[in-house]
Amino acid sequence: MIYIIIAFLSFLITIISTPYLINYLTLKNIVDNPDGGVRRVHDVPIPRMGGIIIFIVVLVITFSFYHDIQSKLFFLLGALVVFGLGLWDDILVVKWKTKFIVQSIAAIFLIISLTLNGYTIIKFATITIPPGLNYAILFLLIMGILNSFNLMDGLDGLVTGFSLIIASMCLLLSISSEYTFLPFLSSAIIGSTLGFLKFNANPARIFLGDSGSLTLGYFISSLVIVISSRIHSNDVNSGLIFPRTIDLAFVIIALALPLADTVRVMFVRFIEKRHLFLPDNNHLHHILYKKNIRHKSVVLIIHLFSISFVLLAIYYAEFSKLYALILFTITLILFFFIRPIIELIIKHNYLLKYVSFYKKAPEFAITFYKKILLPLVLLLLMLLMIFLVITEIQKHQYSYIYFLLFLFPTLFYSRFIFLKKHYYTELIVLVNLILFFIITGLNGFFYKQYPVPILNQININQIFIIVLSAMVIFFVLFKERITNKIQQFLTGSDLTIAVLILFVYIAVHLLNIPESYRISDTLLRSFLVFIFYKIIITVKPQFHSPLYYSSYAVAALAVFISLL
Repeated sequence: MIYIIIAFLSFLITIISTPYLINYLTLKNIVDNPDGGVRRVHDVPIPRMGGIIIFIVVLVITFSFYHDIQSKLFFLLGALVVFGLGLWDDILVVKWKTKFIVQSIAAIFLIISLTLNGYTIIKFATITIPPGLNYAILFLLIMGILNSFNLMDGLDGLVTGFSLIIASMCLLLSISSEYTFLPFLSSAIIGSTLGFLKFNANPARIFLGDSGSLTLGYFISSLVIVISSRIHSNDVNSGLIFPRTIDLAFVIIALALPLADTVRVMFVRFIEKRHLFLPDNNHLHHILYKKNIRHKSVVLIIHLFSISFVLLAIYYAEFSKLYALILFTITLILFFFIRPIIELIIKHNYLLKYVSFYKKAPEFAITFYKKILLPLVLLLLMLLMIFLVITEIQKHQYSYIYFLLFLFPTLFYSRFIFLKKHYYTELIVLVNLILFFIITGLNGFFYKQYPVPILNQININQIFIIVLSAMVIFFVLFKERITNKIQQFLTGSDLTIAVLILFVYIAVHLLNIPESYRISDTLLRSFLVFIFYKIIITVKPQFHSPLYYSSYAVAALAVFISLL
């Protein structure tokens, strides 16, 4: 519960304070101007320096719960140095040599912090790296991670979403550890990046800037390096045993996507005899975007690739190092050949197959879905939520009072911007649903087994997910025919959150963490209801306002009943 509260508070502060930062930066003309598509893909000035929010929120919330600041002094100094460099570069243009020197100072501070906290053994898989060489390699890896995050920040929500995925992995791997700093920091990053995505996902209203990409690179590198110690036997049972081991193989696998892309770009620059450290448009996201793939689709593809590497890192940590390294090598090869793979996928003959299937769908199926299934499923869903409120809420859960800190301010906020900027306010509905299902859905109702022919046993949660998934998939496939118009349905934030929830769901089951099963189910269940809500308001716009405020009503009612 403490991790949910940390993530929630980080999310809340970020989502409330970011609009004020956007207005201030716009007023001061601290913006990223378009360059005609040479490297930047936006066509209007966008405020940068969003890293200010990430830096402040993550550290303030983390150290509000973790009070041993003395043991993290050098970690904090490194974070301050790299954040200061990012701010400097956001305001003025910093030469690459100066960047390298300042980043080196931050990397050295992080290494000192790791050493003082007992991380003195450095391995690559089962090979122990000898003293002297070990810290040199670790230094180069940290520098590589910092710069790879900076170079990766080329599309709306890309680095923010990637950091959200990695932080989620770190939380899952550290949630049972006695070393509480890791899950505290992970939770704060999850909440802050999730809140920031509301404004940073396509179309972005604010960019991370170097202050954000470098800060997230520093936080994420620290987390993954420390988490790598969990896979060694002397660290599994307790985070307090010394000495601790850093496994560089785990770090490289988990962060392979930005690292591999950086190495590939450096290699291309070297072959073409260009400056290794000057920016260009040969990164993966630039290559995909130039293939006329939609902005959000490019981000989704890259996030799916990142999830494959992260799942491999979990497999490496929990099951087999050898097999994971073999799979990693194969995946890495596919990654380097993603350009011809994408070209193959987008060939006309593959698209024509979908068009043919799309046109052959009988009209009565579209009408049945729109006129019968949508109202029926909506009615059943409303009855289910009423039933959960009446029967499934545990009383005297006083920690849920924190949820009111979100519900009342955002309700007040929604009253003013609902009609003007509902594109962004919809994410609040998702949070309301998550709060509702946390309070009502963690009990036994969804997990009672019922006999079913062929399947033998099935529970309400499985039925729930199957039905809503089918409704969502059908709508996505035939959206234009159902709505009779072409319009945007899923936003960049929706796609990033979908990828995150999919990753958490798979990772929890892969890690076999029983206490987390219901949390992953709750996230998936909430997201499916949220997408179904978006389907309803797309097909029946007159239901938008009643359903929007109903999400507040059920969440607030559940909170109040739980406090009685």
